[in-house]
Amino acid sequence: MTARTEIKLAGFGGQGIILGAYVLGKAASLYGGRYATMTQSYGPESRGGACSANVVIMREPGLYPALTQLDTFAVLSQEAADTYAPMVHRTTHVYFERDMVKWKHRAGSTGLPAIAMAESLGNKLSANMVMVGALVHFLEPLDQGISPATIEEAIKSTVKKSFVEVNLKAFRQGYEWQEPEDESEMLMDIIRKVGSPG
Repeated sequence: MTARTEIKLAGFGGQGIILGAYVLGKAASLYGGRYATMTQSYGPESRGGACSANVVIMREPGLYPALTQLDTFAVLSQEAADTYAPMVHRTTHVYFERDMVKWKHRAGSTGLPAIAMAESLGNKLSANMVMVGALVHFLEPLDQGISPATIEEAIKSTVKKSFVEVNLKAFRQGYEWQEPEDESEMLMDIIRKVGSPG
């Protein structure tokens, strides 16, 4: 049973990094019965500059909301990957946007085409929710209030009504995604999704 879970999301401004972290924290605290804190940071520019957010989930109220030992890291830009790679240790699981990030530390990491998956739904900006969906595979077994049900409730109560459905679809794609055995299989899967109606 995990007492404390530390999560970091990073990319650049405009990718929905803060929203993704907020949804995770809200899912754990408001719908999952845990305590959660979120901290965020921007570079000099709010859109296009460096951006990151940390979520710490606890079973009991905690006095120290900062990261001490990162459990999982989701990254959507190369600059963010280079900046925060020193925080990653041997037990940190990394989820990286494979078309945007060259991640050198392959052990304990998963690359997924989050942007292409979001584009297949008609909204590139929902790549953040694809990443949130992938993160749930790591977080759900930790029994920290993170599950498909709590994430979906957090999405419904957070994003604008007109964007709820696409964000839910993006989340489900990320949650259901499995790393293919070869690149051709991955590309064909994306093509099938882009070409399929609805």
